[in-house]
Amino acid sequence: MKALKFVAAILVCSLLILFTSSALAHDGEWGDQDNPIVFEDVGLPAEVNLAHYDAPEWKGWAKIWLLNWSSEDWGDFHLKIKGFNIDNVDFIDGGDPDGFDPELWIYSGGSWDEVTGLTWNIDNDVVGATMDLYFYDNPIERWDLAWLRVYTDNRADECSLFYVAAHPTPVPEPATILLLGLGTCGLLRRRKRE
Repeated sequence: MKALKFVAAILVCSLLILFTSSALAHDGEWGDQDNPIVFEDVGLPAEVNLAHYDAPEWKGWAKIWLLNWSSEDWGDFHLKIKGFNIDNVDFIDGGDPDGFDPELWIYSGGSWDEVTGLTWNIDNDVVGATMDLYFYDNPIERWDLAWLRVYTDNRADECSLFYVAAHPTPVPEPATILLLGLGTCGLLRRRKRE
C-alpha cells in the first residue's frame, strides 16, 4: 500500500512539473480549438484579462483562440498590457528586425484561412502598451472560430506575470458610417464659414 502511495505521489509531482513548465514558457496561449475564449459581447464590457506567466527568453508569441458568440460581426480587435511594473512590456511587429507581424486566422467553410489585409496600430509609448488590429474587409462573423497571434517583448523588466486585456468591436453598420460621414461634413462646412 505504501509503495502504491509513493508511486502515485511521484506521478502527481511529475504531472505538476510538466504543466508548470509549459505554463511558464515565454510563449503564451489562451484556449484551444475545442475550448476557445468565448466573447458574448463586444467593446469594453467584453474585455477579458488573460494572465501571461513569462520566463526566459522574456519575449514570444501570445496566441488567443476566439469564438464570436456575440450578436455582431467583429471588424477589429484590441489588446492592452496590464499589471504591475509593465513600463517596458511591448508589442513587436514587422518593424522589428526579426519581423513578427500579427496573424489572424478564421475557420470558415471547413478550413482555416489567414486574414489578408490585416492592419494594426501599436502604441508602446504608453504604460500598458496597446495593439489595435483591423480587418473590416474580412470580419469575424457571428459564430466564427478564430485565432490571433501577436508578439510581446518583456526583456527590459522581465516581469514574471502580466495580463493581456482583449476585446473585439463590431463592424459599423452602414447607417452609422453614413451618420459619421454627414457629421464630419457638417463640421467641415461650419469650419469653412468661420
